Amino acid sequence: MKDIKEILCDNLLELRKNAGITQKDLSNSLNVSDKSVSRWERGDSVPDLALLKKLAEFYNVSVDYLLTEQKPVSENRQKYNENILKLQKIKQITMMLLLICSVWFVGSFLYVYFSTVYSVSYWQIFVWCVPCSFAVVCITNLLWKTLKYDVIYYSCFIWTLLISLYLQLLQYNFIVVFIIGIPVQIAILLYYFLKK
Repeated sequence: MKDIKEILCDNLLELRKNAGITQKDLSNSLNVSDKSVSRWERGDSVPDLALLKKLAEFYNVSVDYLLTEQKPVSENRQKYNENILKLQKIKQITMMLLLICSVWFVGSFLYVYFSTVYSVSYWQIFVWCVPCSFAVVCITNLLWKTLKYDVIYYSCFIWTLLISLYLQLLQYNFIVVFIIGIPVQIAILLYYFLKK
């Protein structure tokens, strides 16, 4: 196990390198000689308490951080990158959900408009919101690769689109429209297996 002097010199060296500054730059900022900085980083000497506090403030860390053994940078950087990716994925999913909300807002607006202006209860608007929502999911998935199971989303889009078409043309008993979905579903599955 390292002693406190070794830990301090390792942390000071690491922080300076991560900051991208030279020993001379640091010595100028702290009003000490660059030889003093060099001795601290080699472990030949340690800064006094006042300088230790100045160093902590300069690097925006605590004095405790300077005196505590840190994980290797590669582990910290990997954790940092993982956190960035998680945040990015959360933002993308949130954006997708906002787009889906906007689809339903437009649908609700159109329903209220037709109900008040034309006194027509056009309920099919809400039916069409379902495939539009799946279209948003499919498009955002293509752009961002945020979601797994894309074959399920494409299948849901196709079948909800066909159901919406059927319900729109309900008076014509247009049930044969579902036959279109069979080859499209097979094509989606073949594409999925080809992609794997």
